[in-house]
Amino acid sequence: MSRTPSRTAPRSDFVTGVALTCIVLASLSTVGSAVQCAILALWRQQGLWNTSFAELPAPMRFVLEHAGLLSGLAAVASIVALAAGIGLLRRQNWARCAVVALLGLGIAVSLAGALLPVFAPMPAIGAAGLPGAFDLIRGVMLAMGGVTALAISVLLGWLIARLLSPAVRHEFRAS
Repeated sequence: MSRTPSRTAPRSDFVTGVALTCIVLASLSTVGSAVQCAILALWRQQGLWNTSFAELPAPMRFVLEHAGLLSGLAAVASIVALAAGIGLLRRQNWARCAVVALLGLGIAVSLAGALLPVFAPMPAIGAAGLPGAFDLIRGVMLAMGGVTALAISVLLGWLIARLLSPAVRHEFRAS
C-alpha cells in the first residue's frame, strides 16, 4: 500500500494556546453576560432600575441608560468569541480572521476605556474636604489606567501580528 504524504502542517503550541485561552475566557464571559442580562431584566421587572442618571456625564449616562442593550451585545460578542476559539482550535481560517478582528476590537475598547475618564470625568463626589488629594488620586488612577490599556494593547497587537504571520497562516492553509 502506498501512503500519500500528509498535507497538514504541524500544529503550533501558540495557536493551540490562543484557542484554549479564547475558549476559557469566552465561556466565562458568556456566563457573566447572561447573568448580567438576567439581573438587569429582573431589576427592570421589579422597578429597581428606574433611577435617573441626569447628573452623570453624557458618555456614562449613555452606558447606564443602555445597559441592557450593551449587556446583550457583550453576550453576543462572547458567543462569537467562543465559536471563534473553537474554530481556531480546529484550525479554521475564518476563526483565525475572527480572532484577529476580536483582538483588534479589544485594543479599541481598551484604549477607549482609558480615555473615557479623561473626556468624561466623574464629578468630585465627596471630595469637598480634600480637593488636592482627590486630584492626585484621580491623576494616579488615570495614569495607571493608561499604562494598563497600553500594555493590553501591545499584548493584543503582538497576538494579532503572530496570528497574521506567514508561519501561522501556513498552518491554516494546510488543514
